[in-house]
Amino acid sequence: MAEPFAANSGSSYSAVELQRITEVLNQIASIQAQLTRNSANSSQDPTNPYFLHPSESAGTPLIPVILDGKNYGSWSRSMVLALKSKNKLKFIDGSLPKPDENDSVFESWERCNTYVVAWINLSLSPSISQSVIWMNVASDLWNDLKHRYYHGDRFRVAELHEKFYAFRQGDVDVTTYFTKLRAIWEDIENFRMIPSCECGKDCKCGLGVVRRYKSEDQVTHFLRGLND
Repeated sequence: MAEPFAANSGSSYSAVELQRITEVLNQIASIQAQLTRNSANSSQDPTNPYFLHPSESAGTPLIPVILDGKNYGSWSRSMVLALKSKNKLKFIDGSLPKPDENDSVFESWERCNTYVVAWINLSLSPSISQSVIWMNVASDLWNDLKHRYYHGDRFRVAELHEKFYAFRQGDVDVTTYFTKLRAIWEDIENFRMIPSCECGKDCKCGLGVVRRYKSEDQVTHFLRGLND
């Protein structure tokens, strides 16, 4: 048993061994090439978060709303919808963290992250934009803005309720009155959202009743706020 081992432990390899080593190296090269192709193809798939349409521009605003510090609710909703339409929500909710620089998708992630950061910055007022100019990760930027401008405390909610019950049609038309009133409703919903229900049509958990009562209150106040 010692002789074959000694023969194989020399500096030269047999033809069979060389062929086997060559086959293994070819398999490794084939796998690496396939991984590279998959990475490249994934960036061309519209359903992939790394996909960027050729017409996309980091210098074109994504939404018309500008965050000025007092309209975070409407701004964040508009931005979320816009990023969702481009399949880029994962870059702000933290579910697609920055990969290692040696990762095959690092360049794709960095490119898409740069686009998202640019789109967010274009939707900020000059003063706010200057305060976050050095933030280069989209999720960090998003969380910083939310921490500063999302005032979901009880005093803000009380202020919105007071505004809601004091609002009247006045000298505006019905459409404008409804639009402004609905904006207050949505701000309140943003702070005090009713949990989702999985009961279906026949709700047994009571959330359906809560939603119905809330809807009735909104309709009643809308009618009471109309001019005689």
